[in-house]
Amino acid sequence: MVRSAPDSDIKRILVITLFEYSLRKYIEIKEEHDRELGYKPKKLFIISELLILNGCKVSQHIKDLQKEDLGLTDAAVEYWKIRSLKLSGGKAS
Repeated sequence: MVRSAPDSDIKRILVITLFEYSLRKYIEIKEEHDRELGYKPKKLFIISELLILNGCKVSQHIKDLQKEDLGLTDAAVEYWKIRSLKLSGGKAS
């Protein structure tokens, strides 16, 4: 997916990978006991998980996600930080 992003008077083109685009799509799981305790719904990035599990090549530049450029939520960025740690053999805190 390619889109133009205004940057002052200069137009630049952003190339967004399928995986980056998938981080915009999620489902929310709302459980009754979570609602009673005041927890926010859990966001699951199903398409992103399917891409990873089926061998999608995730490029290195995605480690430095610019959520403003890609239109990502804080939840998507947090998901990717944790998931990329797991993929690289690290442990999420």
